[in-house]
Order: sequence, then structure tokens, then C-alpha cells
Amino acid sequence: MRTMRDAYQRLADVIEPVADEDLIAVDRWQWLSGEALVETILWDSSRHYDAHREHLERLSRIAVTQSRLGST
Repeated sequence: MRTMRDAYQRLADVIEPVADEDLIAVDRWQWLSGEALVETILWDSSRHYDAHREHLERLSRIAVTQSRLGST
């Protein structure tokens, strides 16, 4: 979980200086072909995890179990 939190913090650090208008404008970033930057960020971060939540939760349970077995 620490790695995920670190990744989110790095993402937040990069996004923070971007003006709100630049995040939501659909015509600001030509390489996004009319999509707002905020949508790309969401799909490549939190929404991406939602799409794989079941798998990530299973991996988390395995990691917790292994951690408990290793600490006894």
C-alpha cells in the first residue's frame, strides 16, 4: 500500500501546478484528441484500479497473509 500511496503523491505533485482550466478543457491538449486531461488522469489512476479491484483485493489479501506468516 505504501507504494500505491507514494505513486498517488507523485501524481498529485505533478498535477498540482496545472491550472484547473487546463485540466478540464477538452481542446487544451491536442495529443488527447478532444478529451480533458482530468479524464485521462482519472482513467489511468483511480478508475483503472476500480476496473481491477477484484484482482487487487485478492493480491492484498495474499500479501497480508504472507506478512502475518512471516512475522510469527
